[in-house]
Amino acid sequence: MKKMLPAILITLGISGAVYAADENALNELASNSSMYAAYYIVVEECIKDEKNLETKQKFAQLGDEMLMASIFFSNQKTAQSRFNLFKKQVYEEVEYSCGNISRVVEKYGDTCLLLSTEFRRKQ
Repeated sequence: MKKMLPAILITLGISGAVYAADENALNELASNSSMYAAYYIVVEECIKDEKNLETKQKFAQLGDEMLMASIFFSNQKTAQSRFNLFKKQVYEEVEYSCGNISRVVEKYGDTCLLLSTEFRRKQ
């Protein structure tokens, strides 16, 4: 039994490291989902033209889906807090002017679309 103890401890250590890595990955995924939810909602709020109502609704839907993903990967309170923080950050990046929305579209657009497409495909 004493000879097996180091092997058991090593196995437990590896298992713990894998679990920690999984937890970190889930935490990062939850955080990114909140960020992308904030991006989609800010863009949606900046679409004023009634001719773009369908686009506005699509951004709102994507924002809701990404927020739900964040809740799924973390919890309601954490996801909502992250979302609020990131939404403020996105508004700061556009200097609270929808005329500057291209700044965040360029920065987040492709990555947000990729993650939300992957999330939708896996549902």
